[in-house]
Amino acid sequence: MPNPFTPPLLLQNRNLQTTLASLWPRRLMASRRARPLLRHSRELILNCGDGIRLLGAYSARADNRRGLVTLIHGWEGSSNSGYILSAAGVLFASGYNASWADYRLRELFEQSATSTKPENTTPRGR
Repeated sequence: MPNPFTPPLLLQNRNLQTTLASLWPRRLMASRRARPLLRHSRELILNCGDGIRLLGAYSARADNRRGLVTLIHGWEGSSNSGYILSAAGVLFASGYNASWADYRLRELFEQSATSTKPENTTPRGR
């Protein structure tokens, strides 16, 4: 079994890692890393049934040799989050096809907590 990841001493605080990841140098690096991925991407509308549609994207390599990776963002994230585009860019450069989508279902969870049937189940746009 490989050794677990151990960050450098100055970056072992997870709050510091989160803060540094959102600063402009990291966003700039992620943006540059994602350029080839975004040049090859196409937008998709995923019909999930019951009136729920998700906006997604897919980047396919002509020489796909490693398969497809689907990335899912966190609760407050989006498909344009730096960490999503950065990871997808690295995977795409490594030979994978990549897909990612906006899973903005927070409205469903909030509505279901207050009623038994949500009135609007269509996620908001970007």
